[in-house]
Amino acid sequence: MKGIIILGFLMLFQMFMPVNAAAEEKDIIIDTSTDEITLTCGDSGKFILDQGLADSYYGDNDNNGIWDNGTWDDDTDDTDTDGTDEDDTGLWEDVGWFFSGIYGDGSYGDEDGWDDASDDGDYVVTPPDTGEDNKIIASFEYSSSDSSALEVTTDGSYIAKLGKDVILYITAYNSDGTVVYSGSFRIVVKADLSGAVLSETSHTEYWYDNSKPPLSVTVAVNGAKGLVSSGGNTEFDYNVSSGLDAECSFADGEIVIYAYSAGSGTIEIELDNKTFSFTLNVKRVMVSGSNSLYLVKGKTKQMKLKGTSQKTVWTSSNPSVVKITKNGRMKGRKTGNAVITAKTGDGMTGCVVSVVTAGRLKVIKRATWIGKHWKYDQQKRMQNGYYDCSALVWKAYLKEKRYIMSKSYAPTAADLGKWCQEHGKIIKGSNSKNLAKLKMKPGAVMFETGSKNGRFKGIYHVEMFTGYTFEGYSYDGKAIIGTKWANRPDNYYGSGDLWAQL
Repeated sequence: MKGIIILGFLMLFQMFMPVNAAAEEKDIIIDTSTDEITLTCGDSGKFILDQGLADSYYGDNDNNGIWDNGTWDDDTDDTDTDGTDEDDTGLWEDVGWFFSGIYGDGSYGDEDGWDDASDDGDYVVTPPDTGEDNKIIASFEYSSSDSSALEVTTDGSYIAKLGKDVILYITAYNSDGTVVYSGSFRIVVKADLSGAVLSETSHTEYWYDNSKPPLSVTVAVNGAKGLVSSGGNTEFDYNVSSGLDAECSFADGEIVIYAYSAGSGTIEIELDNKTFSFTLNVKRVMVSGSNSLYLVKGKTKQMKLKGTSQKTVWTSSNPSVVKITKNGRMKGRKTGNAVITAKTGDGMTGCVVSVVTAGRLKVIKRATWIGKHWKYDQQKRMQNGYYDCSALVWKAYLKEKRYIMSKSYAPTAADLGKWCQEHGKIIKGSNSKNLAKLKMKPGAVMFETGSKNGRFKGIYHVEMFTGYTFEGYSYDGKAIIGTKWANRPDNYYGSGDLWAQL
């Protein structure tokens, strides 16, 4: 910062000594080149304003023709100016002289400019007495803008405490107590990080289906001196490696890491010029590695929790369909669907298990395989390697040795819908509620209606439903359920128009 000199000009100041990483005892001389002073927390010593500045308080040390060592440089003061007389009229226009004998009436405006003592008397120039009996500077007073960060006594003794930017104020008085100098300097107190370490350098978190992003990890910075966040000047930055979706913040001497999904990587954290390395692994926890499973009626399957070895509590949303033991072994009791939940502490994850017959499982697998590997072609729909929407359903159900409507030819989607209506296959009730309550069974078909094609209910498409997906938990802890389709991505359709159970 600029030191403000009441005598009529500005002085720039800069500290000469280097910044030290560790605290030390040192006195600091402040002279005309001092601008900013950097300290490390724990440093102590004394601020000393250079007594050699005495001439500059009233004078012109660089000999530019204005005032020097208590005397005017020459007899033509209105011409030898240094910029304070910007229009070269001989008048001081920016900063006035305030000590006794000069600029005594408090205003400018004399047309003749600064005069000697023998002129018209408008301005009487009386240089200050610089003799031994009247020293220009008789005493100093030092103070700090924030004593919690930089404690300074009136005689200039100091101790650096907290990593903050502080203003040091210095006032100088002459022998009769008149203020002859007032200056301020920016003091940058840096935290001492020479012995700083993180409370941990690696951490593992677990991402469950009920995890609410972001997950947070708090890491303390131990061994640092004077490290503060509120009002502090510690420079903070970080870099996250690929494979990890995370952000960081620094507050109250702690680093908080926010993870937004499962992943692993390294975070390089910088505090001032010191770098810390932190490894974060956010493991995805899943039931048996899938969110949707099939179980043949009467069969058993051992469930496992992937991503953690913690003690697990297993539950079934419908034990009459799927029963599961405390060790995670489940049994399909009757056809239907149930949500299996695994809980470890506050973490929960799950999957939807659909109990089907052995034949229906073959139908589902065949329909999915056709949709993935064969080509859609209405003209060639009955040929091997080709299908359309209703031909896919008809060909898949051949795995149950069922010939829907015909043994030799697949019906159209509209004809299949009409047949389902006539044979009591239409599922009654709200489709969205039936889906939410897991009442739709794999192998059911969904018809899209409303086309003006002159066909039954305007049906123009049919799609096979192959089961449910488990999508996580809502904020109130309820399971979020999705849908699976033979020839479409998961959750492609909503509740649909017309459903039938074949």
